[in-house]
Amino acid sequence: MTVPLIYNGSENPAIDDENSAIGNKNPAIDDKNLAIDGKNSAIEDEKLVIGNENPAIKGNEKIIEKINMAIEENKFSEPTRLRILLIYRKIGEGKVFGTSDVVRISGCSSSTARELLRKLRKMNVVEKVKGNGKGCYMFISE
Repeated sequence: MTVPLIYNGSENPAIDDENSAIGNKNPAIDDKNLAIDGKNSAIEDEKLVIGNENPAIKGNEKIIEKINMAIEENKFSEPTRLRILLIYRKIGEGKVFGTSDVVRISGCSSSTARELLRKLRKMNVVEKVKGNGKGCYMFISE
């Protein structure tokens, strides 16, 4: 963008040209400020995305709280509590799992894994999944 030169009566037109050139730099600075404002907008959009993820995290915390309450009500031992929480954290919601997955995650025997699954059913935090074979479960989402 070219700004027309206006002669202001100075005796040196080269100085006037420099002043005009300096005047031309200011719009570029304003353009940079607009670009910075655009970046701030992107950051705000990112904050909104993060804000939308928070309910999922809170939902996850609710399920863990429900599991902890059920463990306390049933008076399960500390090793059992830790294994149940480990299984939930590794598997999560929406994934089908069975005895072999519990054995792999917790490092226990298959009979202990079946007992953990029985306890999870008693706590009403898992449901049987039909169509995937015998002994398949999924954590119940809130």
